[in-house]
Amino acid sequence: MNNHIKKRISQILDPGHSADAMSRGVNIGLMALIFLNVLTVILETVPNLTSNYSQYFKTFEEFSVLIFTVEYGLRVWVIDQHSQNTGGKGRIKFLFSPMALIDLLAILPFYLPLLIPYDLRFLRILRLTRIFRLLKLAKYSQSMQLLWRVLVKKKEDLIITFTVAIILLVFASSIIYFVENKSQPNTFTSIPAAMWWTVGATTRLGVGPNPSTMLGMVFAALVALLGLGVFALPAGILASGLIEEIKSNDSNHKPTCPKCGEHL
Repeated sequence: MNNHIKKRISQILDPGHSADAMSRGVNIGLMALIFLNVLTVILETVPNLTSNYSQYFKTFEEFSVLIFTVEYGLRVWVIDQHSQNTGGKGRIKFLFSPMALIDLLAILPFYLPLLIPYDLRFLRILRLTRIFRLLKLAKYSQSMQLLWRVLVKKKEDLIITFTVAIILLVFASSIIYFVENKSQPNTFTSIPAAMWWTVGATTRLGVGPNPSTMLGMVFAALVALLGLGVFALPAGILASGLIEEIKSNDSNHKPTCPKCGEHL
């Protein structure tokens, strides 16, 4: 009887059981609660709303934490229903999995001030981690699962791209510092300070001052052109990965011939 209950709860909490009406309803409800939590975090930054509705925000936060705590506890309780997580090692593996850690981060900031009864300023920062609840949507959204698979498959290409971007950042910041430091000593005070200018130039944000020397202007134009290419690469990699994954999913769902196994 106990095993039957655990199996049923495991099915309800599993987003893969989309054909199960109760599972679909629970997962949709959790998604809605996550969105409302993120919306609450945003609205709490508006002074007028905070002063007038702070008690409502607090009540909703307590209700949300209760739901997420029950969900986390149930997932830990029924984890042995999955073959890859049986036994003590399997349970520990689940507890340290990315999604389980995200679930824990979604509720931990609420309980930590209760365990540490001091008005420590850094504890206020922990409330920002409620935004991690948005990452919980990856469990319930097929689109986010698709994006996650693409990120995993293309991680080597993305790492190379970001490495090139970092090299460009350091290289450009060093040159613009030595070129502009004498003419603008209060602005380009150091290479780390020049990095903020480089970020603006390569991403087209337009932040920071303009170079005052002819050499600095020419170099700024080159950096802007290079930035267009470097920062467009991750978007191209992700786009190609999404296309490949979508095509792969479509081919897997095509009917096959029972005799030869070819797609019809």
